Amino acid sequence: YDHSSWLPVRIPHTWNNVDVLADGSRGYYRGEAWYRKKIKVPDDGRRRFLHFEGANQVITLYVNGQEVGNHIGGYTAFTFDITPYIKPGGNILAVKVDNGHDTSIPPLSADFTFFGGIYRNLWLISTEQVHLDLLNHGSSGVFIDCTSLDENSADLRIRGRIMLHDKSKSQLKIVSSVYDDSYSKVYEIATSMATKGRDTLDFIQEKSGLTDFKLWSPSEPSIYTVRTAIYEGDILLDEVYNPFGFRWFEFNASEGFFLNGSPLKLQGANRHQDRWSLGNALSDDMHRKDVALLKAMGGNFLRTAHYPQSRAVLEAADRSGILVWEEIPLVNEITISDAFTENSKNMLREMIRQHYNHPSVVIWAYMNEIYWKHRFLPEDELPERNEFTLFLAKELEAIARKEDSTRYTAMAVHKYPLYEESGILDVPMIIGWNLYHGWYYDTYKDFGKFMDEQHENHPERVLMVSEFGAGSDVRLSSNSPERFDFTTEGQLDFMSAFLAQIQERQFIAGASGWNLIDFS
Repeated sequence: YDHSSWLPVRIPHTWNNVDVLADGSRGYYRGEAWYRKKIKVPDDGRRRFLHFEGANQVITLYVNGQEVGNHIGGYTAFTFDITPYIKPGGNILAVKVDNGHDTSIPPLSADFTFFGGIYRNLWLISTEQVHLDLLNHGSSGVFIDCTSLDENSADLRIRGRIMLHDKSKSQLKIVSSVYDDSYSKVYEIATSMATKGRDTLDFIQEKSGLTDFKLWSPSEPSIYTVRTAIYEGDILLDEVYNPFGFRWFEFNASEGFFLNGSPLKLQGANRHQDRWSLGNALSDDMHRKDVALLKAMGGNFLRTAHYPQSRAVLEAADRSGILVWEEIPLVNEITISDAFTENSKNMLREMIRQHYNHPSVVIWAYMNEIYWKHRFLPEDELPERNEFTLFLAKELEAIARKEDSTRYTAMAVHKYPLYEESGILDVPMIIGWNLYHGWYYDTYKDFGKFMDEQHENHPERVLMVSEFGAGSDVRLSSNSPERFDFTTEGQLDFMSAFLAQIQERQFIAGASGWNLIDFS
């Protein structure tokens, strides 16, 4: 197929960087688009993978005219093994990307733009025939945590799977080396394993009584790097690198958040991933600059509203000492279907496995204002919809607890009585309230009253303020600002009132302003 007349683009790329702007017309393109690329690979007996950090939202990959597979979901990474489809010399990659509305794929609606395209990095990876598992839900295939940790001692555990396409190997050595922030090796775990002709080999490496480490915190974000390598004798077959940090934390319903045994009020912002004229096709540097803005304004907390974000964002949070609430894009409403349920579950597994090793992440979340659409729906639909939403929340909660017992779960809700009536607030470990007293409704002081009532009525619940904020326009100013006037003084009054009330209440574990940056 001759694609010589197609528009040349650079990855990351979105086709919606212009048509979502205020150009006098309504709507933006949502549908199919195609990418094609010629690549050459040597005849070296190695395996080839394509790793997408993100493409929105349904993609189908073809290599030399053959369909390799597809992925559903626009905000998590995914990997294809293209070895069976590649030939030595020239090859054609073709990727169909579709950001059209699909009732089986969250998000169904939201306050952000569903940009289409391969909008995050795309990598061609080569490995030997024996390698770490690259097809584990888009993750590195290696998972690191501490089974025991205090300020003096730690027990480290490293888990993973090796793929064995070469059955001639009989004995392998897995070596995991831990490096400090100056890249000096401080710990090492070596394990020898017999392959016995197997297709896969699971391993768990443990080392007890580690000492002389630095704890990770916002004031001193000590990042370690764990290199996990596979050897046959002295021959290196594969290696991956993962971030790691020594820290422990706890949420307490009365006393808030504790990091490494000390109280810490989580204060920060929500963040969307787009910029003026670029859409969401940002460079890693641009992602890092947004995290730097949050740190510079004194923040220690980031909510990735309303979806998993780029690996660069999590890496920057690790190195900046920013604690992260990360969530999947179940926003406003659900679809009652098996497909919607399975897609939601898969998004949650992908998010957790891909970002498991980042010390910055402390919360996995899975719903935002999920009853928002109710006011627009027929009354007779609501009972079934309420029942299914509660069922889905319980399913997702169970997956998050099974995937990661070290972190907390959360959902974000708005001021609407059905959340309490339905019982859904009893499902997650943390309730995040999206509150706008004095902006959309009521007055500033009503915010504190509302939170006091929540804590008094439900003293066992961990409470956060997942959204609060007021809009402003730098061109608008007033000596006597009024509600919803978009003046900078009005925004300042709002933020000052809320921040003071949040700080006064120890039981509010943390809060994230809406929004760190303007978005489309």
